[in-house]
Amino acid sequence: MPTTQEHQGVYPKSWSMVTAFLWDKYNGHAWVRDVDVIDRHIDVQGRLHSRRLLTLYSKTPFVLRPILGASVRPFYLLEDSVVDLENRTMEVNVCNVNLRNICFCKSESSYTPDADNPSYTRYGIMVQTRAFPKEISSTSSSSSS
Repeated sequence: MPTTQEHQGVYPKSWSMVTAFLWDKYNGHAWVRDVDVIDRHIDVQGRLHSRRLLTLYSKTPFVLRPILGASVRPFYLLEDSVVDLENRTMEVNVCNVNLRNICFCKSESSYTPDADNPSYTRYGIMVQTRAFPKEISSTSSSSSS
């Protein structure tokens, strides 16, 4: 059974500022080593679609060392983003690419101008994790490795 957490909030910054910052949020992150753009295009409705591969490195968590060993190994995340300038929305979906036989994680985030204060940005995030999944959701975009 998956564990799901949801959170909503408001950033005291404009939608254009928040969404611009999101493209650079991994810069200087201690665990993120590489951010590679796999695809970026504008669809017929004028929305920007971006797919990025994030490569993270960190020590294996203590609880997983009997299974994976203690070495530092890469962990890959696939990030799909859609930005709609006309409707001022941004959606970001992230899921892990490897180690899915141990843990499957996905997050879905949305960003829109706040209805009460358009100079602020409303966001929502849903994070779902499943340990030792028997079956990966058909909505995920990659196979396990």
